[in-house]
Amino acid sequence: MSHLTAQEVALILGAMKSKLLVALILLVVLGLAVVGQVSLPAFATARPGVILLGAAAILFALVLFFQAEETRPHWFKIVPRPSLPPLFSVPGRHRALLALAGLALAILTFYSLGDNRFTPFGFGTWLGTILCFLLAFAQKPAWGRPRRWHRTHWALLGILLIGTFYRFYRLNEVPVEFGSDQVEKLLDIYDVLSGRRPIFFPRNTGREAIQFYWTAFLVRFTPLELNFTALKVGTGIFSVLTLPFVFLLGRELFGRQVGLLSALLVAISHWHIAITRIGLRFVFTAAFFTPTLYFLIRAFRHNRRNDWIAAGTFLGIGLHTYIPMRIVPVVLVALVAIKVVGDWGQRRRPQLPNPFAESSAFTWHFWQNALVGGLASAVFFLPLFRYAYDYPQMFWLRASSRLIASGERINYWQLFWQNSRDAWLMFNYRGDSVYANNLPHSPMLDDVTAALFVLGLVYLLWQLLRYADRRSLYVLVSMAIMLLPSILSFNFTGENPSAVRTGGAIPVVMITAALPLWAAWHYTGRQVAGRFVRTLAALTTMLLLAAALYANFNWYFVEYDQNYRRTSLNHSELAFATQDFIARGGKLEDVYHIAYPYWTDTRVIAILNGQPYWNQAIHRAEDIARLAVPDHRQLFLLNVADADARNALTEALPQGQLSRYYSTWSPDKDFFVYETSGSEEGN
Repeated sequence: MSHLTAQEVALILGAMKSKLLVALILLVVLGLAVVGQVSLPAFATARPGVILLGAAAILFALVLFFQAEETRPHWFKIVPRPSLPPLFSVPGRHRALLALAGLALAILTFYSLGDNRFTPFGFGTWLGTILCFLLAFAQKPAWGRPRRWHRTHWALLGILLIGTFYRFYRLNEVPVEFGSDQVEKLLDIYDVLSGRRPIFFPRNTGREAIQFYWTAFLVRFTPLELNFTALKVGTGIFSVLTLPFVFLLGRELFGRQVGLLSALLVAISHWHIAITRIGLRFVFTAAFFTPTLYFLIRAFRHNRRNDWIAAGTFLGIGLHTYIPMRIVPVVLVALVAIKVVGDWGQRRRPQLPNPFAESSAFTWHFWQNALVGGLASAVFFLPLFRYAYDYPQMFWLRASSRLIASGERINYWQLFWQNSRDAWLMFNYRGDSVYANNLPHSPMLDDVTAALFVLGLVYLLWQLLRYADRRSLYVLVSMAIMLLPSILSFNFTGENPSAVRTGGAIPVVMITAALPLWAAWHYTGRQVAGRFVRTLAALTTMLLLAAALYANFNWYFVEYDQNYRRTSLNHSELAFATQDFIARGGKLEDVYHIAYPYWTDTRVIAILNGQPYWNQAIHRAEDIARLAVPDHRQLFLLNVADADARNALTEALPQGQLSRYYSTWSPDKDFFVYETSGSEEGN
């Protein structure tokens, strides 16, 4: 210090004060954004919250502009990679023969999987096609030396434990009941357990197959029974397995800390938790899109064939899961186009600083590997392709029923922009209206994550405009396209925004939300000297994450649970009345459910009683007299508002007893039980 002049000392102190001020502004920005987000639903209009969020976004943009280099992630360096040998020591000419054999087996597979049925021969030739493809094109994995456990690994393990807790805590109780959609899935699983092997399940407008085979496997080889819990366990496992890929994707794009924060935000996200625990196929989009995108970004960076094959594999398998996965090829084509344009610009202006850490698309090797990746997806998609070839109308039925609006003179452009606006507002303002997927119209993100998401969009746009950062474009374009399955619901605009059809966007949404938190932490930790400010930054980060943890827990396990119980039908209580009748000597074949508009599904009672195909529903009151047996013990379940059924029962079975079953949920869910004792001879 003795060698510095007084003027230099003053400049250093001024810089320190300036950095201290910037750090404090960043912390204020985070708090202001959260306050603005909390204020959105607190007023008759959203204006106060919008003003506060806007102020936070502007302040954040100013900090980014004046502290550009200190608040952006560094470019990854391109590390030269040695070429990898084939997966097995197969000479080149033999690999060509394997490729031809794979093509022949693929043709056999196509012709052997007709009639929407996996045959032993067709399934065997499909596996042979996959094996020949991998032997012909895959390379040996580049295994490095075993790494010692780093604190990152421990942090990721902690995130996995948190995610597992949120997905399996009180699993039998929340959500408490299931409905007709789950019945359809359980019947499909029952078909599998009974020996049927469809490629595509046409029941209820058609469903892809993986969830049904996966859950059937769990029921067959674990203590799980064929019920709602089995569905929830199956989706919960895939939900947890998504988290490591979210970390890997975030790390590949923006570094290790962003990857960890992104995985944590997904782990506690009530959006992801709700669509997981409802037990339907919704969670599979994120489960397969995330690794597909991760391996594609790796392929862009290193141009290794195995990454291309892995991306194609996850895409091909994912297409067997849930219909929004069909939009993922559009994402991949769009990202490849962005890369080509970016690489072309880099070739024209090689003098630009901070070159992109990606291999060039202007090589034959790049396109050869990309073609192999496309072939990988085709190989895994092959059975479903045969079904689509045989039954195109059924394959596209559900998508076309949403995409093509009914009525005359439909303005599709106007519908598109209205739906787009509603879809983009779902993160912060107005979300899904379906009670099973969301608290009706509640934002899809908790207040903390929603506030961070707004700042994250500012961050991505700043990187894109200031540095032409293609990573930002990758994230924004992926997010926009993964919202399209909801936006393109032109025929049922009330189904937009949809928490489930946009579920594939969850990983990139959380990566976006993680970026401003990382920027504030990174700047404070690297640029500001002083324990107080660093401690304040750490406390702010922990407070925000703790608030998000609590908010998501309370949202799902308290508010959502209460609303679900108020809204859903009490199928289990009807099943309990049936089981009580059987325990007292009755038989299930003597139980009848008298249907009533918007009341419980008979098939739910059947599944809860362990008889999936029991379906003794009475749809007309005049049928009661035909089914009533005066000298036999019978039980009829009827709605309290169904006066016609009560009168018909009293007339046909005057010796019966009508009693009211008082629901433990709420009085409006009470129902009537009409029971006849029968005679000794009749029993």
